[in-house]
Amino acid sequence: MINEKLIKRILNQAQVPELLEVLSERLNQSDLQSLLLEIYRARVRSLTPQHLLQQYEQNRLVQPAAISPRQLLEFDQLAYSVLPPSFEPVELSPVCPFGTTSIVAPLDQNQTVTTIRNSEVCSDSTNVLALECARRRQDKARYCQSLCDVGCA
Repeated sequence: MINEKLIKRILNQAQVPELLEVLSERLNQSDLQSLLLEIYRARVRSLTPQHLLQQYEQNRLVQPAAISPRQLLEFDQLAYSVLPPSFEPVELSPVCPFGTTSIVAPLDQNQTVTTIRNSEVCSDSTNVLALECARRRQDKARYCQSLCDVGCA
């Protein structure tokens, strides 16, 4: 959880005491996204290639995986080889809807990598698979209802 003292310091430094309320409650999600996009566009102009390399070296979230891609591929091939033919693989997006981690699972939103595109990096694929299952169940229910409507007419 973000330290209250830190938030107070930021609000004091910004000299806009109601800034947090404005950004979190008064702006709709789309307007907040547009504002953040412009802020990041302005900030990136001051970055240099040296700064970018420094961030790449220091940020653990952007480092290459420690495991060999060949080992991952071998594992995937082994796993798929033992699945029944009826198994339907799903390739998930690397991002999911904003709030997935904290709504589907009981984790604080600060434990996720949130994007400014109203999404977050998928940290637990089972949360997204739950959403996919719910969507497919709704689609199936709609399909069954349409068959019933046709049959009942």
